[in-house]
Amino acid sequence: MLVKDEAKAKELKAKIDAGEDFASLAKDHSSCPSKANGGDLGTFQRGQMVKEFDDKVFSMCLGEVSEPVKTQFGYHIIKLNKINEAKIRPFEEVKDEVRAHVMQIKQMNAFKKVIDGLKDKYKPEILV
Repeated sequence: MLVKDEAKAKELKAKIDAGEDFASLAKDHSSCPSKANGGDLGTFQRGQMVKEFDDKVFSMCLGEVSEPVKTQFGYHIIKLNKINEAKIRPFEEVKDEVRAHVMQIKQMNAFKKVIDGLKDKYKPEILV
């Protein structure tokens, strides 16, 4: 769950520690769109969230509720509901994703080359 100020985050954490339901509190108090799901963000991989949030989540134990974690968005109280084991996916399963990613990189590089060529040719000026 996400709240704007630290005092509110500490108050909510104390309520959770006293036995109140995390999901109910998230629905009533969180400013995150996930509040509709009781604060459930679903699953995500390391590096998908802001660093402070990511660092905390990946150091927690299953079922643990964190102390308030400050990020650029406010103060998060995190409850870890599930841990998925890391696995190596077979190439056949990921080859289309890899192909699309490589194609995207090639397109971006080609686009940058055209833009750079136009900048060299037409020498853009900044007029004030």
